[in-house]
Amino acid sequence: MDIGQTIKRLRRERGFTQEDLAERLNITAQAVSKWENGIAAPDISQLAPLVSIFGVSADTLLGIDNANEDAEVQNLIDDTEREMYGRPLTPRDDYDVRAFAAEIDAIEREHYERLHAALARYPNNRKLLRECILRGNGMSDDPEILAEIERMARLLTEYGADAETARFVGGTLFNAHLRIGDYAKAREYAATLPEYLTSRGLLLSQILSSEVGDADEQSRQNCRNIQQLMGVLQAELMGLSTTYARRGQIEDAIAVSRAYFDISEIIYGGGEYPVINANCVIIASNYLSIGDKASALDWLEKCADLCVADATWNGKVVRFESPIMRYAEIDMTPYTDGAKASIQLELSRIPHISEALRDEPRFIALLERVDAME
Repeated sequence: MDIGQTIKRLRRERGFTQEDLAERLNITAQAVSKWENGIAAPDISQLAPLVSIFGVSADTLLGIDNANEDAEVQNLIDDTEREMYGRPLTPRDDYDVRAFAAEIDAIEREHYERLHAALARYPNNRKLLRECILRGNGMSDDPEILAEIERMARLLTEYGADAETARFVGGTLFNAHLRIGDYAKAREYAATLPEYLTSRGLLLSQILSSEVGDADEQSRQNCRNIQQLMGVLQAELMGLSTTYARRGQIEDAIAVSRAYFDISEIIYGGGEYPVINANCVIIASNYLSIGDKASALDWLEKCADLCVADATWNGKVVRFESPIMRYAEIDMTPYTDGAKASIQLELSRIPHISEALRDEPRFIALLERVDAME
């Protein structure tokens, strides 16, 4: 951890604001902010006062006695996510989805660049490499970032060539190349991944069933497998829906994509379940293409409801009451987007929606609801 991150951690642990610390050092709060954001570093004359204020050794302040690099890196990742996605988006009198999309893209790029810069201090840290690969994946249309993702992926594989890492690398690079239309390269990475029916989860489930051992552990494994199957089912149904839409069979496209939500309510129980909220926007877009504005608005409102539900799960391990998924535990700790950022992002994906519904009272009310979100 660099000195700025150390100062931020020590300041928070002692309950100081940046203004409190600045007052004790007789400097400006802006100077403290620059230290903590890595823009500047304290002058050597300020080290002794900082040691005295925080009650730590100079080694601790300078990060020399770092005993747990992974914990330091995790703190860095968490702090960066909180800062990036805790920022309010720029208020606008008119709802300009393209401007919102550009602002969100800029935030995601800055997020990646901050984490990537930390590799200078932790060049071999697998957790940080993995996070940088994940964050850079959505910017694979930038050739420099794509080349860097592939370089980091090679390093990650060299530092730990286990099966899970191989799946992560293969799947992420598959998505990166698919995103830019490099289908030949995407096929290469797809070929490195295991067939679903030979996956570790299904094989473990067969062992547990045959052993007739711990019933709770078998239930947990079954639920993990069902969760994986739901992800596969979602992707396949949305893919099938897309092919129907391409043929102009819009009602079939809508029926197929809606089926996933019906199945999710059965599997997870109730009206709150982990889904890709963009699916709601795609369904709304399909309804608009056949002139059904009321149904389109129904699905945009559902998208907002799901974004609010997802936001309540941030940083938690989620459990469900449904008997089908009662033993499932879905770790949502990596996800920190708030409800407002999520719904704005989803609405920005298909700009013609806001253009088609701009004057509809329900759409105006939805935007007012979004603006009022935290």
